[in-house]
Amino acid sequence: LYAHEALQGKAQGERTDFTETVYWHAGLATNDKGEATFSFNVSDSITTVRLRADGFSKDGALGEADGTVEVRRPFYVEPKFPLEVTAGDRIDLPVSLVNGTTAPIGARLETSVGKGLRILEGNLWTSDIPGEKSIRTVLPLTVDQHSGEVELRLRAQASGHADDVTRKISVVPA
Repeated sequence: LYAHEALQGKAQGERTDFTETVYWHAGLATNDKGEATFSFNVSDSITTVRLRADGFSKDGALGEADGTVEVRRPFYVEPKFPLEVTAGDRIDLPVSLVNGTTAPIGARLETSVGKGLRILEGNLWTSDIPGEKSIRTVLPLTVDQHSGEVELRLRAQASGHADDVTRKISVVPA
């Protein structure tokens, strides 16, 4: 049995664990109706998890099934981070705010950066988002650090919903 374990001790709404979700169980037994139950943790990613099951009966008959589980929130912020940047780079970081509710909401996005990154324009942005729609903004940054990891945090709020995403970006020398 192998399963991803969710990070413990995080604040409510904080998203810092973007590990790929993996669950593997080679000996899961079924009941007399051929049904089995299992559970697993997912990372903080907003995504769709694909499930696949293969099995066999006591008399050797084979079976298989596929399915998906959607990992969503009513409101969330979705940055498109590069995996790696070079010292001195300018990053025009696309950031989407997604309203998964049916009602329009007023959203607020606040950004903060760790040592080694610099925000080129204001760190606060607000906008209205129609129901079941998303909007996108571009966050201009520069990389001042020469090597290592730099941290970027995006905190978004809208109509009683909040999302708090922290990501680390690897910086390599020029």
